[in-house]
Parts: sequence; structure tokens; C-alpha cells
Amino acid sequence: MPEYEWDSQKNRSNFRKHGLHLSAFREIMWDHTITFEFQVVDGEERELVIGPVGDRLVVAVVTQRSDTFRVISLRHALQKEIDRWRVEMSK
Repeated sequence: MPEYEWDSQKNRSNFRKHGLHLSAFREIMWDHTITFEFQVVDGEERELVIGPVGDRLVVAVVTQRSDTFRVISLRHALQKEIDRWRVEMSK
């Protein structure tokens, strides 16, 4: 099982901004996720992942460090992201 980490200050600001604690990423249903974008920020590769947590779709920005996923951001998916997820999951 993968391990997850995040910055505690970033966790608080993410909750204020998006209403989600970064720890909710632990609950993502991996069998129903898609990775839809890669970014390089300050030399670090980041992935944008969309998938369900409970009955909501979320978008996470994560980077992998060895066997650990570092969660950078977590928010509710926008309608265009939900539509894209539905198309990809129906394939």
C-alpha cells in the first residue's frame, strides 16, 4: 500500500481554500482514477489525478518520491473535469 505525505501548513490552507483536507487523498478509489496532465515545477514532476473520494470526484496534484506520494493540492472537480472523467471511464 502506498504511503502519503503532505505539508501541515499546506493542508490547512488547502482546507480553507477548497474545503478538503489533503488526508482525504488516502480515500481515493484508484480503480476509478485517471491521470490527465503532467507538469514540471521547480524540476519536480507533478501529476494531476482525478478520481472519486466517497461520492464526489476530486482533482489532486501529487508527486511521487520513492514509494511515497506527496499530496500538493486537493479540490473538488469542475464540471469539465467530471465530463472528461466520465468519457475516459466509459472506454
